[in-house]
Amino acid sequence: SQKRGVERAHPHERVVRGKRFLCVGYESAVYDGGQGVHQRRQRECRHDGGEPRDCREVRGVNVLKLMYITNDPAVADIAERTGVDRIFVDMEYIGKGLRQGGMDTVQSHHTVEDIKKIRNVISKAEIMVRCNPIHEATEDYPSSEDEINAIIDAGADIIMLPYFKTADEVREFVRLVDGRAKTFPLVENKEAVDCIDEILETKGIDEIYIGLNDLSLSRYQ
Repeated sequence: SQKRGVERAHPHERVVRGKRFLCVGYESAVYDGGQGVHQRRQRECRHDGGEPRDCREVRGVNVLKLMYITNDPAVADIAERTGVDRIFVDMEYIGKGLRQGGMDTVQSHHTVEDIKKIRNVISKAEIMVRCNPIHEATEDYPSSEDEINAIIDAGADIIMLPYFKTADEVREFVRLVDGRAKTFPLVENKEAVDCIDEILETKGIDEIYIGLNDLSLSRYQ
């Protein structure tokens, strides 16, 4: 009977000298003339007592990011020390109360000064700030340009843009940030969903989030 060999990739992680590696070994099976598995063995990648060969080092790649919303420096310090990746300062208030009026939702009124206070107490976690939707200046609040500049100057690592409805607004947001912080558009209405392909083509976007509260209101009101 004829023997037939098959190899299957066997990815795994391994820690060597404090470094995490994504390794690909192989699981081999030799089949014997349709009579089932004749021999099976697992061949791991070669480590030779040192760093793995033919393996890719994983440098801080985490699929799951933990966030905590607070403007309290003491709470931010505790959150960072317990492994939270992002401290979320929420400055969005324009139009939010009107959209979510009567709902049991959290509506923060954090400020630029809160960003500065948080920046003084954390060193590893990123500061993520939700600004207001793209807007012009009025007597009650500064323009988006002035607001974003102030957020960046205060020490934000990430800026989230809420409640946009067009790709033009996202492009304007990316232009105003100008590479000085990561950009996270927050999709939370049916208009943004309708143009999501165009939004995804915008250069300079780092991540996209889905805002479930406002999106559900937009789609089912």
